[in-house]
Amino acid sequence: MAQREGTVYLWLFVVAMCLFVGMTVAWVMKNNENKEMKADVASAEKNEEEQRDIATSLGQKNRTLASLIIGKTKSDSYDGDTDTLVNEVRTKNLAKIHADINEALRNLGRKEEPEFKTLVEPFHKFKDLFTAYKVAADEAKKDMATGSDEYAKALARDAQTIVGLKQQITELGTQVAEAQQAQEDCQGEKEAALARMTSELEEKEEEHTDEMLDKNRTEQRLRNEIATLSVLVKDLQAKDRKSKTLADALPDGRMINVSSQLGKAWIDRGRKHRMRSGLIFRVYQEIKGGKKLYKGRVEVRKVHEDYSEVALLDQVDPDRRPMTAGDRITSPFYAEDEQPILVFAGVQLENQDMTQDFVRAKLRGYGVEIRTNVDTKTSFIVALKDYDKTQEYRVAERLGVPILREQELMEFIGY
Repeated sequence: MAQREGTVYLWLFVVAMCLFVGMTVAWVMKNNENKEMKADVASAEKNEEEQRDIATSLGQKNRTLASLIIGKTKSDSYDGDTDTLVNEVRTKNLAKIHADINEALRNLGRKEEPEFKTLVEPFHKFKDLFTAYKVAADEAKKDMATGSDEYAKALARDAQTIVGLKQQITELGTQVAEAQQAQEDCQGEKEAALARMTSELEEKEEEHTDEMLDKNRTEQRLRNEIATLSVLVKDLQAKDRKSKTLADALPDGRMINVSSQLGKAWIDRGRKHRMRSGLIFRVYQEIKGGKKLYKGRVEVRKVHEDYSEVALLDQVDPDRRPMTAGDRITSPFYAEDEQPILVFAGVQLENQDMTQDFVRAKLRGYGVEIRTNVDTKTSFIVALKDYDKTQEYRVAERLGVPILREQELMEFIGY
């Protein structure tokens, strides 16, 4: 029993010793940790004091720099904000520097600089501008000195010129007085000569009046004779005048070969002669006395360079008067050297089945130009109803422009 109690106390002692040792170790460790923390705090306070000194120094330097950049007045209120300083420099200081430099460049006749981003950029420009301005100033001083010398010389020359001009004015005054005296003398002589000439003129006018009366009588007699002859000429012209028609037109070409079996022929006009496909020609034979024997019509089907192939549309008498090589061809719608020009005269077509607009369109398709007034370039006038009462017909008759009847017109457009 006593032995068991002794064992219990022993274990209690061991546990108590362990707890004591543990608490001792914990206290030692905690004490060391507190010393380290105090050392760190002291070090941090020292660093903070150093940083505070550095910040104060930097703040003073920043204010000094701000005073240099934006001026002492604005730097006193500078709060150390870098963005504020940058904006102040860019929006005001750099803008003014940029404007001043560009103004100086314009004065020197140089190209302007783009916008500056930093204060360092314009530094090298200042030196160049100062040098250029110094050179310009030196040249200006030199020019001013030269100008002053020239001005002094010009003043001296002007003084001499004024003296010379005064002498000339005096001489001219003397000459003017002499000229006035000479003018008065001439005026007297002129009046005497005028009186003498007036007397002679009156005598000549009397002689001229008699001569003019004789000439007027002779002129009037000649005018009467000319008027009589003009009446005779007009009568003769009226008797000799007749209206030209298509029959009076010159031939436009000739047939070079005919094949009645094939129903076609060939003519001596082709592409180089301004021939057009679809044109219809009259075929005739020239006989004695200048008359024309009408044989029929042909239509151009194929146009070659030097000749064209035509179809035989109709023949008046194919047995006794067939179309042969050498027969002449004519059309009011064809001209080798120039474009045919037609003018319509009259109120309307006799053929009520066709309109003027259709006929005009058909003619334009042949290359014909249609005008409203007759002149020397008109090829034919187209005679519509009551054409002989129109101004166009009277002009055509006077100019000798051939008349194309409505029936003939229809014949040449295939109707």
